[in-house]
Amino acid sequence: MSVSINRKIFGLCIMLALLLCATQIMGNTLFVLVCLAAYLLLLGWACIKDFTLPVLLFFLPWAQLLKMNPTSFSFYTFGLVLICGINLLKKTRFRKYHIIIASALLAVTLFSKMLDASGLSFDYIAFLMLVLLFPVVKDEWNAHQYDFYRLVFFFSAGVILAALCAQGFATYSNIARYIRVDAYLTVTRLSGFYSDSNFYTAQITAALGGALVAILKETSKRRTTCLAVFLLMLLYCGLLSGSKSFIVIATLLLVLWIIEVIKMRGRLMLKIGLLIGSLVAIALIATATFLSSLVDVFVTRLSASDNWSEFTTGRVDIWATYLEELLSNEKLLLLGKGFSNINLNNRASHNTIIQCVYQFGLIGVPLMIAWSVYFYRDLPKMGKNRKAQCINTLLLLVGALMPWLALDMLFFDEFFLLQWYVFVALQQLRSEDSIYSLPRRNEMKTSEMVARRKKRGTT
Repeated sequence: MSVSINRKIFGLCIMLALLLCATQIMGNTLFVLVCLAAYLLLLGWACIKDFTLPVLLFFLPWAQLLKMNPTSFSFYTFGLVLICGINLLKKTRFRKYHIIIASALLAVTLFSKMLDASGLSFDYIAFLMLVLLFPVVKDEWNAHQYDFYRLVFFFSAGVILAALCAQGFATYSNIARYIRVDAYLTVTRLSGFYSDSNFYTAQITAALGGALVAILKETSKRRTTCLAVFLLMLLYCGLLSGSKSFIVIATLLLVLWIIEVIKMRGRLMLKIGLLIGSLVAIALIATATFLSSLVDVFVTRLSASDNWSEFTTGRVDIWATYLEELLSNEKLLLLGKGFSNINLNNRASHNTIIQCVYQFGLIGVPLMIAWSVYFYRDLPKMGKNRKAQCINTLLLLVGALMPWLALDMLFFDEFFLLQWYVFVALQQLRSEDSIYSLPRRNEMKTSEMVARRKKRGTT
């Protein structure tokens, strides 16, 4: 991918995101529709240029705004299905497990729906299509074509821009329908364009984990500086949410990252930068009013938690209720709800594992586990530096997948997209010809001398 195409697509992503905000603020249905059509065209062009994943990651935080109205379906999901459809026009190669798992899941869910007299929905059809087609897309688009730094760059830029736009445009009535601001006592919580701050921070921690891994492997000073700026801005955007899960996951990520930096041989400038950055961060938190007020939000929320139920905002009680319902209902335990957007007592399970059992039952859950196992089976084995690769893997898993323990992800595009994001990162980290392993100056000089000698020999 040439630098010019990279910059053109990134510029178009920013322009389209800002245009989307402007059209939603105006509330003109025709303009919004034109903007959504432009998004699909951009996605199609990115697919032709083999640049789909960076564009999808950039617009993931904008998925809730890619709608005609807050209650309609998101064009983001439609675009994701469209991308899979475009690949069907190519020489798509299905593997046996693609068809077997999708067919078995279809049979289990349809049988469950028949027993409950439940109808089909767009979410259900789109989910089964992605279960079948998404691994095919992953196989067809070789993960090595993506520079992981570029993925982190686009993802982080999309998250930060969406968070700042939602914060700045919340006073406009038309776009305010997509923006939720929780204010109670001395606590004010923002969540981008999502109605739940935990979904908002789940994207931030995924981008944060990827940025921390990229910094460990990056040798370009320009790229490292850019990633460091993104890290600070991602932390700021995460603090706006007042989410306790964010502070827990972000702290765990930073601790793991600092341990790895200290253990690394060399990288003196990175260690010095870490020390200086830590001192600057402490000074800013201590002196800057806008940062200290954000820290006060977390102090207020944590001090109000006297037990595990309050610390998890009632999630422990919700999990217990779901488990009791599953154990008391044989049909639900075995077959689940058949992927129906119905929650127990109108409350989400706030746990993707429990949600899987509730939707697919004990018969369907092994199928989803098999799907994920096969999705990652093409990863190369770890190289010689296993300890460093384990830390990098842990950073990615904690940032991208750990929030799923407090969220229901099955009905969201993140379920597929973040798994692809992790797959690309792990494949490049484990491959011997990783894009991060840039040749040193001496090696470059040696290779140039060899090339010149060969050239002289041929002439």
